[in-house]
Amino acid sequence: MSKSIVVTGATSGVGKALCLALLQANNEVIALGRNPQKLNALEHEAGDYKQNLHLYRADFNDLSNVRSVTNTIIETFDSGIDVLINNAATVPKKRTLSQDNIEMQFQVNHLVPFMMSDMLVSLLEKKEGIIITTSSNAHKKAKFDANDLEVEKKYHVLRAYARTKLYNIMFTLSFNEYHKSKNVKAYAVHPGVVNTSIGTKDTSKLYAFLWRWYTKRGISPKEASQTFIDIINKKITTNDAIYFYQSSNHDYAAEKFSYQDREMLWDYSLYKIKENSAE
Repeated sequence: MSKSIVVTGATSGVGKALCLALLQANNEVIALGRNPQKLNALEHEAGDYKQNLHLYRADFNDLSNVRSVTNTIIETFDSGIDVLINNAATVPKKRTLSQDNIEMQFQVNHLVPFMMSDMLVSLLEKKEGIIITTSSNAHKKAKFDANDLEVEKKYHVLRAYARTKLYNIMFTLSFNEYHKSKNVKAYAVHPGVVNTSIGTKDTSKLYAFLWRWYTKRGISPKEASQTFIDIINKKITTNDAIYFYQSSNHDYAAEKFSYQDREMLWDYSLYKIKENSAE
């Protein structure tokens, strides 16, 4: 049966591979990306399936823009959506602030997925939908610091990235607790080492070179997308599991945080969204 699926970070890497595979399976894909040229390229690659592709330009550097785009999706697809895939991410070398004065990785990799999931939960509930957030085993190297959620102290790109991937796990667990009365379930996926260009953007030539060297041995975005597709198509017995790799239940680093840490992250995220809301 055809599904309506929102994909963020849709114009490259795993997001693009997911869009094309989901379209070819006759799903309706709602694709969000920042670059209009890349959105047009995605439409071109969709070929005969482009009638089921809905393109939205969204700048995750700007929460008001994300809010506006998400509201448009809510109005357009008021009958409900089946899946939200929070896949967009950024890995800047230097500590960078967003237009909302929030550390960029915290905003793009965590806060926007948090906000979009909250805004779209009513549409997902109509279809007994699911949320899948792209996390990473990098979270196992992270240290949760309640006094430094946006990595102001001793910023390092990989430290900040690992923390946001830990936040993805924490968010997924908390979402399921806060919405346990609704027919919506959240999952997180470790895609593996994927040969993508994410680590070559907004960084130095040296970092870009090292990223290419490290990921050239990785799997293709198409291979990495299979776990997402298997969850969507219910080919994986999920039960109470929330973290997956290679289409199987995967252990996450539960010892890295407490329930109180999750509560703190949830409350801080709500605060940052409210602080930057025009409403």
